[in-house]
Amino acid sequence: NFNLFGCRCGDGAMALLTCWLLLFEGVLLTTSGLTHTSLHTFKLSRASPGHAASHAAAGGLKGAGDSQATVFDADEHGKRQHNPHHQKSDAAPATAGHGKGPHPSHPAPWFGETELKRIAAMVYTVVWVGTPPRPMRVQVDTGSSDLIIPSCSCSSCHGDGHHCFNLSASRTATLCPWNADCPFRISYGDGTKLSGKVLEEMVAMDIDGKPQMPTVLYVGLMYAAQPHAVFTEVGIDGIFGLAYDSIATTKQPSPISLVVAKHGLEDVFAMYIGSRPEGKDGTLTIGGYDKRLFNGAIHWTPITEESYYCVETMVLEVGGRPVVSGPSHFGHVFVDSGTTFTLLPYPAFQAVKSFLQERYCHLPLVCPPDNGPPKHTMFDHLCMVGTELPKGYPTFTWHFKGGAVVHVPPEAYFSQIPYGDKFLHCFGLGPLRGVRPMTILGDVPPCSQSLHF
Repeated sequence: NFNLFGCRCGDGAMALLTCWLLLFEGVLLTTSGLTHTSLHTFKLSRASPGHAASHAAAGGLKGAGDSQATVFDADEHGKRQHNPHHQKSDAAPATAGHGKGPHPSHPAPWFGETELKRIAAMVYTVVWVGTPPRPMRVQVDTGSSDLIIPSCSCSSCHGDGHHCFNLSASRTATLCPWNADCPFRISYGDGTKLSGKVLEEMVAMDIDGKPQMPTVLYVGLMYAAQPHAVFTEVGIDGIFGLAYDSIATTKQPSPISLVVAKHGLEDVFAMYIGSRPEGKDGTLTIGGYDKRLFNGAIHWTPITEESYYCVETMVLEVGGRPVVSGPSHFGHVFVDSGTTFTLLPYPAFQAVKSFLQERYCHLPLVCPPDNGPPKHTMFDHLCMVGTELPKGYPTFTWHFKGGAVVHVPPEAYFSQIPYGDKFLHCFGLGPLRGVRPMTILGDVPPCSQSLHF
């Protein structure tokens, strides 16, 4: 058995890797997603502080089959190109990002849609970089605002067989013209420190396996990684940040800002990371949202700070009973597609743990075994192995400012990691110690929701 940073897993290198990923992968934050069972839409506005939007419960998600990889485009005369999956979005989310008002005056006429996939617990998409275009797997991260890819000259920046970027091989790569050195440095929550140079380069989204929606973006090209770029351990090449311009390490507009500006899109994106690790139903939609991907109404909770996606949590219920109440007990709340667990302030996590152990001790790994080690529970990073999660665990219900309510079933808040022909079912909440209370909404609830920003 291995013990890495307090994480216990079974024998073997795969178990060690899985356990390590669950705790520390990603960007400040990382993700693992789950099932469609009793799921609800959770919509977040990119509104300025104080711009509350509509609120209420939302309907369940639905799959869109093979129509996930779709592009909706228009030429300079405003005529749409033909697409067999063409669909006009008939409502536009309220947004105030990047200088726009909080409420668009008309629906988004078109949008681009690309597939999201998962390796272990990391969510990624494919972008095409350079001329000729080279595919790169990039982790989709709402907790950062930079596109970071590895240089081929940096051995610690990319793994064996991974894609890397050769600056001299691209006809469109330009080192930033405003600074002779154009350096960047960025640190992530797993301890990784990356540095390199900023490029102006052509980047396209992957639509049906081909580069589409080409846009000149500012790209951080990694020349050094300390201790190494951990996302490369599972086959990810880089990071695609989706947060606000204000936290971009390159000090330039973020990728999402430039894509929507270049292609005349609404300043909106939506993401659903997929129903299961090996599934192919994850989707990133830029410039609108796809009504085929969810049922029922979509509702808002206001953004409280335009840097990360910060929201205000009012109450967390477990099995219909309030366990953590009041915004002060959650502190600053960040929604991040880069997190494996949802991390609660330590006192809030202890309240959830105590509640479950008082009422659900009969369920596997809720309480330590009789005469067994005291930390032999799911709260200590122990996972169940099996084809299905045992029945009986309660639903978690999150109440957000503005009245948005999100019900998260156990199939969603237990991470589901492939393990041979079975799965590791790992409790998706963890404690976060710090000087001030802070909550990171990682695996729960975002993994089970269609999120609209």
